[in-house]
Amino acid sequence: MAPDDETPPAKPMNVVVVSPILGGWSVASSFCGEPLYFYSGAQAEANARRLALTLANSGRDAHVIVNDRRNTQIGTVCYFGSD
Repeated sequence: MAPDDETPPAKPMNVVVVSPILGGWSVASSFCGEPLYFYSGAQAEANARRLALTLANSGRDAHVIVNDRRNTQIGTVCYFGSD
């Protein structure tokens, strides 16, 4: 294979997870040390999506995973970075 045919290595995807916690919900991400906390699951999911969209707008891919109160995955969405 010629050097011109090589594809650049894939950028790692940032993961943002919405999970239940005692008394509310957390939004944890693979690029931030401390999770965010919310009383409402809807607020947590909206902020997770906003965070992922911000990452995508800055050129980084992001994957949002949403869990329900039993901590079972119920939704997922990917935001792809614009180069």
